Amino acid sequence: MRLSNLNGDPSNTMCSPIGRLVVVLLALQLGVEKALGQAFSELPRPQYYAARELHSAGAQLTALEGFGVAYGLARRVGNVRWVDSIPPLVMSGECLYQQGQISEALSQYDAALALLVQNPAWIDQLDLVVDEVEDFELNKGLNWFNKRVPGRILRVPEAIQLAADPLAAQATPGGAVVAPVSLVTRLDAAEVFYTIAIALSRRAELLGPLTPHNPLTAPLIEVFDSRRGHPIPWVAQSWTLLSGLARLGADPNSAAGVNALRESVQVGGSYHYLSSVALEALAGRDAKQGKYQQAIENLQTAHLLAAQFQQHVTLNSTTKLLYQCGAAGGQAALADALEAFATWSRKSSPMARATAMAGAARILAGTPAQERARKAAAAASSALIA
Repeated sequence: MRLSNLNGDPSNTMCSPIGRLVVVLLALQLGVEKALGQAFSELPRPQYYAARELHSAGAQLTALEGFGVAYGLARRVGNVRWVDSIPPLVMSGECLYQQGQISEALSQYDAALALLVQNPAWIDQLDLVVDEVEDFELNKGLNWFNKRVPGRILRVPEAIQLAADPLAAQATPGGAVVAPVSLVTRLDAAEVFYTIAIALSRRAELLGPLTPHNPLTAPLIEVFDSRRGHPIPWVAQSWTLLSGLARLGADPNSAAGVNALRESVQVGGSYHYLSSVALEALAGRDAKQGKYQQAIENLQTAHLLAAQFQQHVTLNSTTKLLYQCGAAGGQAALADALEAFATWSRKSSPMARATAMAGAARILAGTPAQERARKAAAAASSALIA
């Protein structure tokens, strides 16, 4: 299998029998196959979530195959795709990014964001209800920084029903009529928003100063800015966050971008599922300006929130930025927190565990605790091999 031949379509990957078997078995383990005998459909498909578990475990090749399967099963009207194709495209990009295939990864991120530009009003197709949503406190087991996340955390819907009449046939752009495939279709809108945020962050990282000249940049900003007035607060703040990321990608000194990130950290005084992304982006700016302590404070909160929501991509990236700030700022005590997190993440996020142990080793390398640094480095290597 040549991963460089994806050409923006992860379903082009020739899935090995073992890869397909692993994805199917994981889908069964997640309990999603019980839906086969019922008249509803979940988007993204169950195979997407199975592949996501493989990605968090560090099995990038098999995860890439799984995301290709999920992409191939995504919703289509004729040949026109919808936003449920965005998560498998973005996560295929993440698999390629982790393997150092930068150009191929970028093509996945751009393909996902192009779908968003083609479907700017997708959120209006969902049966969103304007009422109060529940909030909750951070899991007490997430305590490796010996600090509590202040305030409450907003619980957003995991699956939202499409508002369109499920019995109505749909017309393709060419005039053909396509019958609906299920009586009820539900979309994980939060996962769509989250993966869009990943794509925007990676795209800015990989394109750097070329971002403003990319043909997708201006249309993306236009889409995000036009949606920020949504009547449902958590949706409005999701669009606000994406606007901030897009603006800062185009101009790292954008005051509007920074303000959008700050505004999106909370919804009505509560943290939410994208707070981790906003805080990480703000911390990255602080780190570049040498404000390591301020960056670390934001990263600690972002790290705990990412763990709460099982956002393994953000968990891994905030772990990396944390140890970079700790090493640059002489924060040797962070090594203790990283080692404690590595113990917690042994099963839940092996990839982030390896990053944490490598980070602890790097921080300790600048201290007298050389033997401890050596053991941490060995543990990081063992986690990667496993």
